[in-house]
Amino acid sequence: MVTASRLGLENDQVRLVVYDARWPLLFEDEANRLREIVRDEFIKVEHIGSTAVPGLESKPIIDMMIGVRDDETRERVARRLSALGYEDKGERGIAGRTFLTRGIPVTHHLHLVVYNEWFWADHVLFRDYLRSKAEVARSYTEIKKRLASAYPDNRELYTLGKSDFITRVLEQALTEFTQH
Repeated sequence: MVTASRLGLENDQVRLVVYDARWPLLFEDEANRLREIVRDEFIKVEHIGSTAVPGLESKPIIDMMIGVRDDETRERVARRLSALGYEDKGERGIAGRTFLTRGIPVTHHLHLVVYNEWFWADHVLFRDYLRSKAEVARSYTEIKKRLASAYPDNRELYTLGKSDFITRVLEQALTEFTQH
């Protein structure tokens, strides 16, 4: 098991740290643990968010996404994970997603969604686009730094402040990928 001393944030806190090359390993450790727990219940697990983009400054929380077959499976998996230490936060304003957290302070965010629906597709596309476009990733880091400075104790406003940029990047990624 890999450990990272800087991993974790208290609720609502916003603090960015430089990219840590151990983050993908921490994702794999947790993904392997989840695969054992929910074996036949999921289709795929992905590392998403800024910790999944090499070089990108990030909140030190590993963001993960599990794709399942349907909403019934999503609810069943959420119950199983809640019984094993994940805290179920419900949809948190996004229909069709179950959001869970792990750790005190929080070290992992887990999004349970139906595989290949919009939430899944958008998060994988955004991550992959940032991985392939260093200049876009740098712009994203600068926006995140400004927002983290402005809202160090308000993750909701921090997240809201990124939404226009994310929407523009998704539109650009869709345009580029459909032209090829």
